[in-house]
Amino acid sequence: MEGYVIEVLPNEIIEKIIGCNVLSHYDVINFGLTCSKFRSLVNNSNRVWKCKFNKRWPQLLKLYNPKQVYNWLAEFQLRVNKGALVRQYVASMSSKMYHLEEIQDSSLAEMEAMMNDHERSYHFIMDELINKGNPLRNSDLTEVYYAEKLVCCLKKQQLKKFWNNFKQIPPEEQLLEKGAVFVAKWIQSSMAVSPVLVSRQLDLLAGAVREVLRSRHPFHSIFSTSLDLVEQWKQKALTDNQFGPSECQQVLVALGEVIFNHNGFYTDNNMHYNVDNACINM
Repeated sequence: MEGYVIEVLPNEIIEKIIGCNVLSHYDVINFGLTCSKFRSLVNNSNRVWKCKFNKRWPQLLKLYNPKQVYNWLAEFQLRVNKGALVRQYVASMSSKMYHLEEIQDSSLAEMEAMMNDHERSYHFIMDELINKGNPLRNSDLTEVYYAEKLVCCLKKQQLKKFWNNFKQIPPEEQLLEKGAVFVAKWIQSSMAVSPVLVSRQLDLLAGAVREVLRSRHPFHSIFSTSLDLVEQWKQKALTDNQFGPSECQQVLVALGEVIFNHNGFYTDNNMHYNVDNACINM
């Protein structure tokens, strides 16, 4: 009977066993080939395939809403398939584009179709191209070269779409923060510019300004303004001052204190066109 013990275990226990990080997705697939019962378990266990997805691509989990239910086997298969297609495409680029100084948008029709067939395809493709743990990053130098070129081209294609959509929204929703992040992404196409990180840094600066303002002007109107209203201000491109002239002046003085004295920012006309001074994330 010892050889049949696992067959009588509850499915929940088996899922925990095959979902552990010690076992790869290949192990899970091979386990599913042993009998019809385990094949059904492997094919229908969302828990197991979420574990395997997380083990192989933890950096991609940020794409998913934790409150939403996903078919993790389908997501895993899609990511694997996209990776294989990307590697195949990059391997063919040298023979097709060796005579071009730069990759032309017209030559990326196949890749663009691949990016637009699923809402997460672009992110899966970029992950395959960028992530150092993927096979493409350990291939020959020619493929690494074309992969890096492709990253810049695909990012700029996505940014063009973002910019066109950005221009279509009402002016009061065209936030300067989003525009500044767009500029940073365009200029630094080889870097990962995180809007979330930029927003967090701006919030930290705003918090520091509030503390300076509180120490100098504890009765400033901002401290009697509800948090809900402040959040509304953050989501709109404000066209008018929210306080009187003297209180606006107090905010600007506190802002200057934080930016120049606390954080060491400074102006330099000789460095005006330096990229470090042009991008919000630098």
